[in-house]
Amino acid sequence: MFSTKIKPNLIEIDLNNIEDTADKLNKISPNIIINTATLLPWWYSECLPENKKIYAKNLPLGITLPNQLFLIKNLLKSLSISLNRKDYFIINCAYPDVVNHLLNKLNLCPDIGIGNLSNCVPAIEESISLITEIPSNEIDVQLYAHHSFSYSVSRKGKEIDTPFYIETLNNGKLLDISYFDVFDNLNKSLARTTGISGTQMTACSA
Repeated sequence: MFSTKIKPNLIEIDLNNIEDTADKLNKISPNIIINTATLLPWWYSECLPENKKIYAKNLPLGITLPNQLFLIKNLLKSLSISLNRKDYFIINCAYPDVVNHLLNKLNLCPDIGIGNLSNCVPAIEESISLITEIPSNEIDVQLYAHHSFSYSVSRKGKEIDTPFYIETLNNGKLLDISYFDVFDNLNKSLARTTGISGTQMTACSA
């Protein structure tokens, strides 16, 4: 076992300056680009006074989308004019389930986004363990769904109305279980931390 200490080379980039960003990217010539830039974090509206927070809750996309879209769009414009090579890989962390779709219409789409389905997998495994009496460390959940599934199942439990595909293996054997019974625990005894307090967990699961 060995470890290598790598000292990062920090370079200040103003994504509002497309030409300057393009010049710096050309000099760096990155292989992988991970975008986490945003004008405002998603939880900003939670910090507003109560008399203004109500407007934010009624316009969720109206507040979130422009703040997440603007800087990644500038970054991709800079890339389009800076690098001669096209073998870099772009990961967008800024609201990718909506932003990437819109950028695709501008022919500026990143290669991939991130997700947070892993948020709810430990709770699903624990719920299956409670129902089947199989230790949770012997349960392997494979879950395929939209971001909204993770959001909804932790709040609605078995009343979830978001499409999903899930299967569970125990020692390589497929388990036949009712997932709506499994989900019934996810907004009760196994409810996860949400809101601002749950941000770090979401970042880790992505």
